[in-house]
Amino acid sequence: MASPADYLQSVCNFFTTSLNFSEHISEPLIEWIADYGTLAADLGLRDNSRLSIFLSVDYSKDYPIWRQYALHYQNRNAQLVFRYDNYPHYPGLPFYPNHKHIRDASVTGCPEPHLRDVLQEIAEFIERSS
Repeated sequence: MASPADYLQSVCNFFTTSLNFSEHISEPLIEWIADYGTLAADLGLRDNSRLSIFLSVDYSKDYPIWRQYALHYQNRNAQLVFRYDNYPHYPGLPFYPNHKHIRDASVTGCPEPHLRDVLQEIAEFIERSS
């Protein structure tokens, strides 16, 4: 059985091995108590864009349940490209509390994101921007 720490490390590794990763802007922080854990990481990419990850998981059922998350991606000019999160401040949106902030300052309801989809969205943004 994997632990919350193993799962959270695998999330961090997923992005650092899959993206055009350059550096940890700050060392990833993984903390856990019993079946609960958190990951906070700032990843720099080779094009000087940045992905900030905050993920809090419940692992009490032997699989991860995302309790709180924010996946914030910004371009080389520190401007928001997108942020997925589940902070409960848009109760009228579909998929509440899950939503996505978009570069033009709009917010849309969306299901909890899959990591591969986030990775694909970043890769497409970098390709369009090159």
